[in-house]
Amino acid sequence: MELRMTMFGTRINFAILAFLGGLFAGCGGGYSQQPVTPPPVTPPPGTQSVVLTIDQLPPPTIQRGQTVSVSAKISPETVGFVNWTCTGATDCGSFLPGSTQIPFYPGFDDSEVTTSYTAPASAPVGTEIMVIATLATDSSKTASASTVISQAASNATLTGQYALLLNSPVGSRGTASLLGSVQFNGDGTIANGVIDIVSPSLLDLKDQILATGSNPPPNTSSYSVGADGHGSLQIRTAGGKQLSFSFVLTSPSHALITEIDGAPGSGTMDLQQSLAGGFATSQVTGGFSFTMTGTAKSNGSTKVSSGGVFTADGASTLSNGTLDVNTAGGMSSSTFSGSFTAPDSNGRGTLQLGATRSLTYYIISEKALRIFEADSSDLMGGSAYAQGHSVTFLGDNYFYQHSGWSPTGRTVTAGEFKIVEGDSDISGGISDSNSGGFPTT
Repeated sequence: MELRMTMFGTRINFAILAFLGGLFAGCGGGYSQQPVTPPPVTPPPGTQSVVLTIDQLPPPTIQRGQTVSVSAKISPETVGFVNWTCTGATDCGSFLPGSTQIPFYPGFDDSEVTTSYTAPASAPVGTEIMVIATLATDSSKTASASTVISQAASNATLTGQYALLLNSPVGSRGTASLLGSVQFNGDGTIANGVIDIVSPSLLDLKDQILATGSNPPPNTSSYSVGADGHGSLQIRTAGGKQLSFSFVLTSPSHALITEIDGAPGSGTMDLQQSLAGGFATSQVTGGFSFTMTGTAKSNGSTKVSSGGVFTADGASTLSNGTLDVNTAGGMSSSTFSGSFTAPDSNGRGTLQLGATRSLTYYIISEKALRIFEADSSDLMGGSAYAQGHSVTFLGDNYFYQHSGWSPTGRTVTAGEFKIVEGDSDISGGISDSNSGGFPTT
């Protein structure tokens, strides 16, 4: 799902057509297959109402000629075939196989079938292709997914200002954060920018990024993007820093990025959205929730995490603030009011939480900020997100990931849980973790 480039391109909608004992018809210009006659099988009783859903979605965007896996889930389990088709254009792509037999295992609740989809090699940019299929036994039941044909990535894919946030473990309990803003010119060169490094061993604030010069890389700021969206970034700063990164674009506005010059940092790179006249305080308006992680300023081995909420008035004032801090397992909670300054040309400004905590922010959009704390209290980095206005909580399956330190070392945990709509209890879930190299469940 992660190699995605949302270039201005062709939209393809997939649909799955399950003929329980039916036929397959290939799309024009795509893969075609002779009609499939499934072997005579007597369906088990109670499977007349079959529900078909997309289980493995294609990526939201796909390059021309790229092949991806797509799967469907059939519930309750039954026998027959799932036929994969697309229509609506001369060439909408191909499926292999074009018809997949549903495996039947008595006692199982559902079955899954998988095929490979190959995007068309020359779909016209801007053409919308609609692919629709229907469950043969009930035309009201369909399953569909969509993807967008994109052009190949290039240096031009990165044009504009992008905000960085990377975190990395340091020392026995520490966490370092790197934040910043970079101006990409769309041709492999960099115009300007700024970075902040917040670490127990290094505090480098507002270090200006030097523009691409005449020196060859890596002795100057530069970047490159391959056709598959994989790229590299070199940053040289006025303070003498030479930083190297590798990244993969998921779209022209978002990338996953890792530092490759020795520091084990990883994180995200996001296109910053300013207003017509530039970044403005009006972009910091409404309720925000935030989290940060790092260390105590006085002791780099003391792990600290924080979270909270505040309301910004879009001018200079913060109110209705609550801050929760976990310092090496000790919890504290407090309320605050405060202020914030206008963002500069990098989208960078400050947040004052009460009398003692000073944060710096970078604007991604009106819905997201990257933030860090580098004051006399703690050294932390994280994000703030605009809160929705709905008072309705919708139950569903949720996935989570978090990391920290335990007596055995660094711990990373991921899992999922379910909350039934209208209920406040977690009805079930699973958690997997790696604690100091020892996996637990």
